[in-house]
Amino acid sequence: MNVEGIGTINQNNNHNLEKLKQLSKDFEAIFIEMMLKTMKIGEDSTLGNSAENSIYRSMYQNALANKLADTSSFGIANLIFNSLKKAIEETKSPKIQQPIPLNQNNYIPFKINLPKDIKEIVKQASLMFKVPEKLILSVIKAESNFNPKAVSPKGAAGLMQLMPQTAQSLGVTNVFDPIQNIMAGTKYLSDLIANLKSIPLALAAYNAGIGNVKKFNGIPPFKETVQYVQKVISYYEKA
Repeated sequence: MNVEGIGTINQNNNHNLEKLKQLSKDFEAIFIEMMLKTMKIGEDSTLGNSAENSIYRSMYQNALANKLADTSSFGIANLIFNSLKKAIEETKSPKIQQPIPLNQNNYIPFKINLPKDIKEIVKQASLMFKVPEKLILSVIKAESNFNPKAVSPKGAAGLMQLMPQTAQSLGVTNVFDPIQNIMAGTKYLSDLIANLKSIPLALAAYNAGIGNVKKFNGIPPFKETVQYVQKVISYYEKA
């Protein structure tokens, strides 16, 4: 973990908040100054309407407005600051998008004649890692459409589309071998389910990484991931 990097980020965040607070105070000062001018506070008719007196009145009203803003007499700055801070936080941290209720017409049911060896591998993987057979099949369908030689643009390969680093960590020596791929992919999925205590969250982590699921405290707001979870669950319900 890069502690120095985190410290720098925190310092930048604090600096930005201070700038935002000052901006809010400046806005309040402008508002108060306009109010003082409207109320003609600080004006003295005995001084006349010369340019010098006009400048004096303006300087006095400006100084008074800044003083009032600094003491937060009206609370306008706090209101502006809290509103702007909330808006910025919402922009930086988009709301978590939960899966849209599944439309049963979204996806075509997969009714295919699987080779007996793949069926047997899935059965064994299901028994070994306590993952339902049809969930494994649904993931394979969504990931590779049962093509053991499938390779994604990002480098994921095989029936369950294992990334090179994931495959290596699971002891896979040949990612295109159906036995190794399905066993490793099912173990990985099983670990995610055990960790997150939720099949939809586990599927989201399978697609986008467990780090993103924990970061967003739910299914990440990525279009690909949201659709992926919906697709697998739809296949699962129809398997």
